[in-house]
Amino acid sequence: MKVGERNSNSIGDSDSTWRNLREVLSTAAGEILGFEEKLKRNDWFDDECQKATNEKNDAYRLMQQKYTRRRREEYRERRRREKHLHKSKKRSYEEQQLREISSSYTQKEARNFYNLTWLEDYRGRKEFKPRTTACRSRNGKLLNDKDEIVERWAEYFRELLNSSVQTRPLSVPVPEVLLNNQQTDESLYPTMEDTIRAIRFIRNNRSPGMDNIQGELMKYAGTGFEKEFHHLVLQIWNDEKMPDDWNTSVICPLHKKGDILECNNYRGISLLNTGYKVFANVLFDKLKPYVESSLGEYQCGFRPNRSTVDQIFSLRQILEKTFEYNVNTHHLFVDFKAAYDNVHRGFLYRAMMEIGIPTKLVRLTEMTLRNSQSVVRVQTIVSEPFRTNDGLRQGDALSCLLFNIALDKCIRDSKIETKGTIYHKSVQILGYADDLDVIGRSLPAMESGIPCS
Repeated sequence: MKVGERNSNSIGDSDSTWRNLREVLSTAAGEILGFEEKLKRNDWFDDECQKATNEKNDAYRLMQQKYTRRRREEYRERRRREKHLHKSKKRSYEEQQLREISSSYTQKEARNFYNLTWLEDYRGRKEFKPRTTACRSRNGKLLNDKDEIVERWAEYFRELLNSSVQTRPLSVPVPEVLLNNQQTDESLYPTMEDTIRAIRFIRNNRSPGMDNIQGELMKYAGTGFEKEFHHLVLQIWNDEKMPDDWNTSVICPLHKKGDILECNNYRGISLLNTGYKVFANVLFDKLKPYVESSLGEYQCGFRPNRSTVDQIFSLRQILEKTFEYNVNTHHLFVDFKAAYDNVHRGFLYRAMMEIGIPTKLVRLTEMTLRNSQSVVRVQTIVSEPFRTNDGLRQGDALSCLLFNIALDKCIRDSKIETKGTIYHKSVQILGYADDLDVIGRSLPAMESGIPCS
């Protein structure tokens, strides 16, 4: 079955196009790759072990039918052979596993090393830790009913992801100076090479979203699929409407610490559709040149050729030199609470316009956030979807870039000069994404440098 054959006669909206592509991928994966078998607890138990066990059982049944000394000795002999064989097989298997674990460790194959050690824990080397879906309500009542549990989780994340700030529509016009300087929409259209690069950029071994399509399936689907998916990207680019499935993210609660029944002790991991991840990568590449040219040097988070090491080095140099020359400095370390969840979307769109991002890219960004919704999955239970009206999508390739735009807008509004260093001015800011260090030569200067109101 080929992608082109399925889609040649079914040209419609983006939903139907994506539905056909998803069906082709799922069908081909099931036919060619098959499905993973249930994990066995004793991989060392092979046909030879099964044969020895069957012979022992047959000898036991004969002894039970007619108990004689000869049949009793025969059964005991079969049982000794079975135990000896099982111990030998198990010992050989464990020695092989230990050699593989040691080899993975020395060769720094972290994923294979973790998988092998996890399998050993799964097979009984570690104490059993029961999993529970139960949780407590807002009032502390223990919930055991599945419907009540999933509703409680949905309520918790609904409140967490929707701030009290009401989202306002995008009503601020684009300044005329930006309209005169921006490129035409035709020059922004993604090429086939852009789509292929975005597909190749998808990382392996990542959990899928609601579509249940792994990234590897799209990466190795072939040129036929890449061509059809590029047509889908162009269709979304023109219509500014993406498939409804792409709006939904799956939130999986992961326990951090404390009572496992308290929802507050969990953090949510959002799983996005793989198709949306590819489109987000395409849009990311179009936005990145505009953002890189406008961000200040203070920001090293999620930017090429920059890392936390740069800011650590800068901070160490400031501390060493100010100590050497007996200069006092004051540091205010800022870590925004739920920073990505509290970004005002209307504020973000205006910030994008101010730095000269073309309106086409702003509208496409708004499209990715317009109808965003989430469901909560607790083991096999899935909640009803709920809207997220504020903030950025967790796990989205665009989120880090968009947050840098919003934070840079705050820095500009605070009238802080981001060029230069603390040696030549009274305030300097070092930043890595949402973690900031506001440095001032005096307390009043530092207070004036706080980029929030």
